[in-house]
Parts: sequence; C-alpha cells; structure tokens
Amino acid sequence: MSEHQYLVSFICDGQPQTDVLHAEEETLSVEAALALLRRQKPELDAKNVSDVQVQKRSRTDKTKGVPGHYQQP
Repeated sequence: MSEHQYLVSFICDGQPQTDVLHAEEETLSVEAALALLRRQKPELDAKNVSDVQVQKRSRTDKTKGVPGHYQQP
C-alpha cells in the first residue's frame, strides 16, 4: 500500500497552525487526522484544538527523476 500526504490546518489555543501528516488511507477524515496529530504531537492533548481542515496533497516534494529543464535555475 502506498503512503499519502495530507495537509492539516487547525487552530490551537487561538493560534493557526499547519502540519503534514502521512497515512496509508486513501481519504482521511477530520477525526482520524486529529487522532494522528495528537499521536504525533502529545502536547496537543492538553490544548484546545478547533477548526481542523484536511486536504490531500496530490503533489509531493519529490524532485528526483525530474529532468533539469523542468527545474527552476
């Protein structure tokens, strides 16, 4: 199974934050994203997290194998 990247935006104690999560699921619900986020960042358990938004990243930061004429100088 392949791994997918998800961009998760949320508000933590009034401060907007964004993080990238990796999961094997084809789609990631808000609840699943929040559970993964709290597992990766235990300090969020004691904080108020709201307005969670999940967006699947279709393009990753993989630049290996890209011909040089497609890259910025």
